Amino acid sequence: MSGLNKSVNVSFASEGEHSWNCEAVSGNESVMASANRTVTYDVTAPNVSLVQPVDGGFVSTALLNVSLDETGNCSYDLVNVSDGGMDNLTVSVVNVSDGVHEVLYSCLDVAGNAAMAGANFTLESVVPEVTLVSPVDGHSVTGTQTIAFEFNVSDGLSFESCGLVYSETEEASITDVTVNETNSVSKSMSVDTYSWQINCTDAAGNVGKSESRSLTVNAAASSGSSGGGGGGGGGG
Repeated sequence: MSGLNKSVNVSFASEGEHSWNCEAVSGNESVMASANRTVTYDVTAPNVSLVQPVDGGFVSTALLNVSLDETGNCSYDLVNVSDGGMDNLTVSVVNVSDGVHEVLYSCLDVAGNAAMAGANFTLESVVPEVTLVSPVDGHSVTGTQTIAFEFNVSDGLSFESCGLVYSETEEASITDVTVNETNSVSKSMSVDTYSWQINCTDAAGNVGKSESRSLTVNAAASSGSSGGGGGGGGGG
């Protein structure tokens, strides 16, 4: 007895997992396979979500990461730099210079449906360099007063903020930071001795820290008064 191989084309009405079996009929006898099988009908492209970098974002390393809403795989093309596959939808690209880049992703689900996505991002790997201007180290003042802490910052494409740090806490900050020019953070300082510095964070999350300087605010001298009296008269 020889077997027969037959094929049947089926048009599915909906996507999803479907069970199937075959029935063989010979005269008055029929038989089916001992177990059903399943087939998944999928004609929808996967949804690609950008994890890092997001479009228009800043990053400190060229770590490319995407996610799919179903099982699949992706490859990348970092324009004018490199391309290749992505293990677990993640790849870290080396030898990428700071600046604006474009990355393109090509993804396939297990059914072969294709999807593409892309992003423009700015790589900023250099930590900002912060240089203090004033007050000088060991500066001393008398009485509670507002002091302007001046500094310069360089080696950055963009900045989120720069802040005055003392007692290991950022107490005052500014977001309007100008590169390679003198910036200032002002803070009212009460009587005490401080160790202070300026920290600057760029848009990619790199944090630059200045040297530490000391500042002393002395108590103002108390004012007092003294009086004298007495006088006499004489007659003649």
